[in-house]
Amino acid sequence: MTAAFYPEEPLFPEHLQETDFAHIENEVMFEHCLIKDCSLTEETFHHLSFRHVKFVNVQFDQVNFEKTEFIHVSFERCQLINCDMIGTIIHQVSFQESKLLGSNFAEANVKNTQLKGCQANYAAFNHATLRYVVFSETSLIDAEFQEVDWKQLHFFKCDLERLNLLHTKLEQLDLRNCLFHQILFSNHLLKGIIIHPLQAAAICAGLGVIIDE
Repeated sequence: MTAAFYPEEPLFPEHLQETDFAHIENEVMFEHCLIKDCSLTEETFHHLSFRHVKFVNVQFDQVNFEKTEFIHVSFERCQLINCDMIGTIIHQVSFQESKLLGSNFAEANVKNTQLKGCQANYAAFNHATLRYVVFSETSLIDAEFQEVDWKQLHFFKCDLERLNLLHTKLEQLDLRNCLFHQILFSNHLLKGIIIHPLQAAAICAGLGVIIDE
């Protein structure tokens, strides 16, 4: 990364009350609690609020969280598979060793958040607002970051193969520590991207440049 940066960790009280999803319904707030070893499948909710909540080994499969907020939340060894997170608020959140395969974070507002050791292939962050967000040792194969409004966005040791960055400004985006042989980008927004010399061939290919020895 261009400079050492670490998002602020979520804050939790000393004691969290363990609960589950038995009484989940629209517009409910979960606060100061621990939710673990349970699952939700093919459900739709709106205007939920999770504040100071720890999710541990929780499985969300095709769950729609419409206009939901996650503030001071951690996901540890969780699965969010093909979930709809469009327009969610995600502030001071930590995803650790979790799977976010195919989940849609379009138009989400994400701030002070880290994904570490996660699998987020096919995830979409199109039109999202990202502030102080770090993806660390995370797989983002075929993920989409189109037209993203970002500040202090960092990728560290991530697999970015076929990452879609179309219509996203790339100035000062540092990809030197990441792996990719092909990424998609808008040529006029490429200026200022930071890469390793060994990644130059992939960028040239995206520009239509033919390298002939």
